[in-house]
Amino acid sequence: MHVSFNTICGDRGLVTWPDGGLRTNVTDLGRFFGAIIGGGQFQGTRILQEETVKTMLTPQFAQGQVMEVVEEDESQQQAITWVYRTLSDGSTVTGHSGGDPGVITHAYYFPGTGAGAILLVNTSSDSETLGLAVRDMIRALLIRARNEQV
Repeated sequence: MHVSFNTICGDRGLVTWPDGGLRTNVTDLGRFFGAIIGGGQFQGTRILQEETVKTMLTPQFAQGQVMEVVEEDESQQQAITWVYRTLSDGSTVTGHSGGDPGVITHAYYFPGTGAGAILLVNTSSDSETLGLAVRDMIRALLIRARNEQV
């Protein structure tokens, strides 16, 4: 993992493990993501109760009532772990993003169709350029997933 170009991030134990700390790969995250999209079920196997998924995906705050430490704008609503974001074309995606030194993650889907995308990047940086590039990449992947869905 790289913190910035040519700077390798050493092995890390997560001191902030209660706020995340999920260690996974794209395949396994995709299966879990599929279970969320499927109301708790993936490929015929129930992983979470349907009511649990509904609770996780229910917005928890009225607009303007999100905690002060959480950035909020009119294009998003916060559920438990999941966020709803309105894209520039007016469509809404549900998902989660995160990161730690050396890692950037995004996983979003369109609630009406289930089309989505997962992006795991093994670098991080305070660079606005990298942040914008990753944002543009996940948006492009989402649009492609939506357009390719039959």
